[in-house]
Amino acid sequence: EGHVEITRLLLDAGTDKDLQGRSDHTALMCAAEKGHVEIAQLLLQAGADHSIESCAGFTPLMLAAANGRVEVARLLLDTGADKDLKSRGGEVAQLLLAIGADKDLELEGFFGYTALMVAAKNGHVDITRLLLDAGAKKDLQRNDGYTALMLAARNGWVEIARSLLEAGADKDLESRSGNTALMFAEERGHGDVAKLLRAKARKITGQRAVRRT
Repeated sequence: EGHVEITRLLLDAGTDKDLQGRSDHTALMCAAEKGHVEIAQLLLQAGADHSIESCAGFTPLMLAAANGRVEVARLLLDTGADKDLKSRGGEVAQLLLAIGADKDLELEGFFGYTALMVAAKNGHVDITRLLLDAGAKKDLQRNDGYTALMLAARNGWVEIARSLLEAGADKDLESRSGNTALMFAEERGHGDVAKLLRAKARKITGQRAVRRT
């Protein structure tokens, strides 16, 4: 559960709540990653910044989404965390850029993650639904063009794909390499996701036919 009383004592003593330590994590990032709700609440009440990025480019909300920490994610959303903020790559990517890596080729996957994309990629259904219910933009694209639906399809997460489709995610968007969510599902052998995406396509086609008659 984390060390709540020690956290409270340190905050009362004036400890810098946004100090970044190992991997450039702040205390709030650590609490989000581990799911320590009470500690996260203490830090937020003390004014901790929920928009700071780690060296890998992740905010506290993204870390909560990556690790399936629903209650911390809900707390962060309730206290104003930007659900659609895109990662900027963090220091790791910036260092690679400094030595000549191409942002749009070798490093494209470092840039442009949202919390919804992270949740979808890692298979966390409850956080995906939480973010969708909070109004997260479902069709934002990473720098390589991947959407949350593509990431779910590529990794075989059928319930996440279903939730995104029910929320109106565009199944026909293409990545920079020209792949759709269905192509990713088929390429990786995720038959259930591919079947779901094909059924959605048939339903849309049928609805269009009805409207024309």
